[in-house]
Amino acid sequence: MSAERTASFRAEILERVRLRFALDLAGFEDRVREALATGTGIERLALDDLYLATACATGEEAAWEELSRKHFAFIRDFALRCARTDPPAGDVAERVIADLWQRGKIRQFAGRSTLRTWLGTVVAHTASNALEARARIVPLERARDRSTEPETEGPDRRALARIAAEALRALPHDARLLLLLYYEQGSTLEEIGALLGASKAALSRRLARIRALLRADILSRVSAGMEGRDFARVNIDLAALLAVAQAEEKGERPVKEK
Repeated sequence: MSAERTASFRAEILERVRLRFALDLAGFEDRVREALATGTGIERLALDDLYLATACATGEEAAWEELSRKHFAFIRDFALRCARTDPPAGDVAERVIADLWQRGKIRQFAGRSTLRTWLGTVVAHTASNALEARARIVPLERARDRSTEPETEGPDRRALARIAAEALRALPHDARLLLLLYYEQGSTLEEIGALLGASKAALSRRLARIRALLRADILSRVSAGMEGRDFARVNIDLAALLAVAQAEEKGERPVKEK
């Protein structure tokens, strides 16, 4: 990078970030470049949130105090909405906070959404995974019976599920969060609006756009990788496909229901 471009790069960071921790500009520049390597333009990065998360990842106590002050109440409130009483919302919130701190999950934040949106996605996934784990606890004999059930899905359906999972993972965090809340958590648009600070009408329009874009992406991937298959009229079950995407991320195969 030329000296002129480097100066411009640093100027844009300084215009949008308040350097307030031991993490200095030189140290933060490297993290921004890592985020830009994913193909996201710097104008689309939530730079100040990325700075806070990066400082937390380096173990700065002052940064964790700010994260706690700004976002931990949101994590607990959101866990209550996602988990309600099964699993207990407190367990979900504590697991998310522990993962952020003890397992360094905060390092995964790359600034492609706001930190609050990303945290909301983490909470929703944690609540969903806990519910799935409970659902998988079945008597041994029942599990054995289920393992011998004949396969009911045809190859086209399984291939579509894999392609749809790829398309879902490619969505921005805020889009995935909306889908998780609406289709998987079963929240109403009014509930989501109260949580995210958006009107029901705006969320309805956004949800329609996400569905249209997701369907177009899925069909584009289908046409590129599965020539000769007819998916033109396929009914895309977003709730089911979200479950597939999450299961694949964990390296598991979704449990089939009778």
